[in-house]
Amino acid sequence: MPTFAQTLQTVTTNGNSTTQWLQITGANGILTTGAGLELYGSSANNAGYLKAYNRVTGTAGTLILQDGGGYTRINENGGSVGIGTSNPLDALHVSTAAGAGGITVQSRFALSGGSGAFLRIYNSGTPTAVNQRLGGILLALSLPEPHYGPAPR
Repeated sequence: MPTFAQTLQTVTTNGNSTTQWLQITGANGILTTGAGLELYGSSANNAGYLKAYNRVTGTAGTLILQDGGGYTRINENGGSVGIGTSNPLDALHVSTAAGAGGITVQSRFALSGGSGAFLRIYNSGTPTAVNQRLGGILLALSLPEPHYGPAPR
């Protein structure tokens, strides 16, 4: 085992329950100092937690998840979530690349004919009434193309 590695130890001595936390800390490996990552559960509110925490300042840090696609930043103190932006301006800020065709939330639940339902809210280009560029909600229900107006009966 490399010299920088540490052993992950169990946090309970009886049964399959515990009140202890799993803590991964900063450079010195001491649980009470430095920046760290905490993973723990609470039976009081039936929840699990993963949080970044700085024990020197006593404050929560920004939790950043990173994969090959980029960063996802989560910050409960700021209350803002950014997708496609590292500087969210609102509680939920979704930004697409220039020329992208909007933001889509799509259900893959199969309805008759293999169609699904989706919600699309978008605003792009110069605002005009053509192609709903003013933004809005487009609802398509098992129709061959988007239908504007009351759904057929």
